[in-house]
Amino acid sequence: MKTIIFSLLFFISSQLGGQIVFQDKNKISGKKELQNLYTKSLHILDSLKTVGFIIRRMDILEINEQKYLLPDGLFDVYNWTGIGWKNLYRGIHHGYNYDSKKFVFNNNLYSFGGYGFWRSHGQVIQFLFDRGEWELLDFTKSLKNGYATTMPQGLMVFGDSDYIIDIDKKQITSQPELPFKMQRINNIYSNLITFDFDDFMLIFKKPMLLFDKKSRNFYDSELSPFRNLPNAYLVQIVSDSIALYDKNMSLIEATSVSREIKYFTPISKASTFRLKGKWIYSIISLLLLCCVYYFFRSKQKRIKFNDPLIEKLLPHAGKTLTQEELDEILGISGIKNPETHKGTRSQTINKINKETNSKTGKKLINRIKDPEDRRRYLYEIGNL
Repeated sequence: MKTIIFSLLFFISSQLGGQIVFQDKNKISGKKELQNLYTKSLHILDSLKTVGFIIRRMDILEINEQKYLLPDGLFDVYNWTGIGWKNLYRGIHHGYNYDSKKFVFNNNLYSFGGYGFWRSHGQVIQFLFDRGEWELLDFTKSLKNGYATTMPQGLMVFGDSDYIIDIDKKQITSQPELPFKMQRINNIYSNLITFDFDDFMLIFKKPMLLFDKKSRNFYDSELSPFRNLPNAYLVQIVSDSIALYDKNMSLIEATSVSREIKYFTPISKASTFRLKGKWIYSIISLLLLCCVYYFFRSKQKRIKFNDPLIEKLLPHAGKTLTQEELDEILGISGIKNPETHKGTRSQTINKINKETNSKTGKKLINRIKDPEDRRRYLYEIGNL
């Protein structure tokens, strides 16, 4: 899967050319017409390259019988004349809408979101055919960017926030939070990896996502559906079918969402299952830990020590005591004679260690050199 993602990102950013995505609503008549459309599109790609533009994707959209070619990152709108492409854009600006979503709504051309001038945005602009210019839809000027797909109202967007853009009513409607977090690619929501079908939208990333426009459910896949998509120079989408062609216009693969959907899993169900699984696993792990804890606690409680000094020392388990602190616990700090004091301490420690070793296999008190004063000793109290 990583190879597929890498291949796609490498391909669409290649200086050899960009991917051409044709939304074929009118079902083009034959291979010859498609070949001509593709060849002339490559001429546009090459001409833009000569003036310094590296175009990663060009979309061909249809309004009635007319076809329009829209290169990514530019405001250019090329109209198909039957023998070539004619640019309808009269301005000189560009660079405002890299990675944007080009779409048709009510026989008008629109561009949603993208990146440009050092910021990402979710603005919608409309192409005005009579003026050859783009115009901002004011009610979208503050929107955030996201992956977008066409809907009857206009556009549905998934990103940091999910919403529907109703173009006719000029309204933004927030949508319920998704059962998963939508991930960006290189810190942006790039619509160069989205492919719009009549009833579905494909987001070609890892994991691969498929959105059902009718049920409004998401599906994901860690497998390799639409696996030849990264290798296609021309992508022809007709309804919910897709045909992929190489640079020589040889057909690589023809498939459809209905054929590929078997490789996907509904995210809501999968997420719920995974969530339940994680909770069950956590509960079982917690119960096991509790059982182990209480087993050792009960084991400790069953051990009865004869020497009461052991019970006094157990609360200090894991600590390192000075000689004075140990003597205080052992009750021998009042002995004045140094030799008697030393001998009593040694006998008491040996007696304690003998009992704990016989019942637990461990010594309770371990004598070590004081690292700051090698003439003195410290006493480690072990965990039984």
